[in-house]
Amino acid sequence: MLKYFNSKLITYIKGKHSKNEALKILVDLIRENSDALKDENHFYENILAREELGSTGIGQGIAIPHARSEKIDKIVVAIGLLEHRVDFNSPDGEGVKIVILVGAPKGQNKEYLHLVSELVRTFRDKKLREAVTCATNYQELLEAIAVKMRIGIYGGSFNPIHRAHVEIVKFILEKMNLDKIIIIPVGKASHRADIMLSGELRKKMCELAFEGEDKIVVSDIEIKSKKTSYTVDTLKKIISYYGGHNEFYEIIGEDSAYNFSKWKDYKKILELSKVIVFRREGYIGGVEDRNIIYLDTPLYNISSTMIRERIKNGEDISELVPERVAEFIKENKLYN
Repeated sequence: MLKYFNSKLITYIKGKHSKNEALKILVDLIRENSDALKDENHFYENILAREELGSTGIGQGIAIPHARSEKIDKIVVAIGLLEHRVDFNSPDGEGVKIVILVGAPKGQNKEYLHLVSELVRTFRDKKLREAVTCATNYQELLEAIAVKMRIGIYGGSFNPIHRAHVEIVKFILEKMNLDKIIIIPVGKASHRADIMLSGELRKKMCELAFEGEDKIVVSDIEIKSKKTSYTVDTLKKIISYYGGHNEFYEIIGEDSAYNFSKWKDYKKILELSKVIVFRREGYIGGVEDRNIIYLDTPLYNISSTMIRERIKNGEDISELVPERVAEFIKENKLYN
């Protein structure tokens, strides 16, 4: 069943909608992110016609509308998490929170009916149903139904975070088609003297830098630990939390890639994840491995050291860090 789930066909539907509006949003999602539909209007009409035959609400906040159409090339599943419940005339009278839309070609009746039956059985499971209906956003929904996600992990001192960090993260998110990137301010670094601000201050600046970015989250997994931070240990914790069925991508610069073979258990890192390497001025290449991906990213002549020096010298940093970060540094008199 999971083979039919695709993170691009899962969405969080904000605002209040009628049943037909919610169904249209999901049909449009399939049209935009799948090659399954030859005529979305024909499929939408078939879905509405099926709804006229009887409720597809299975109760307890779940609905599984479904239809076959000669205008569909393959079985497709789209899932919508509704901000506000919608009336699907479910047998228990409860408004629907999760809509699982299924479409199939006319000739795949057996597989189609088996899938719908399996979805009904699966989503009636109490534990899964509660996890899904209690989700409050897109990421929580993905995690609840165990859809394979492509998760990037970007650790660093971020002392402070600057525009190059932000632009690199956004570039990699789009270029590598990742579902999430986790920003991890280092706790007790394994490779440098402890000249950093407190973890909480650096975490707050990271949160300000990525404010409003739904696919980018900031984690305190390292700063709340008293132990020295090693990438391999953090990676194992992240995998344990999100689940080993996902794909993980460590994100490092060419300066780190140059010395990657000296990292603790670097071969284990390559076994557990792929490693994305972005360009850094003055460095070329590093360790070669089938799980290392070198990206031709833009080069930025910005460093945290440069920013700290400018602050000490009373110079302007507004072009080097996000606006909210600059305000936070000034308000809290950091790095003076």
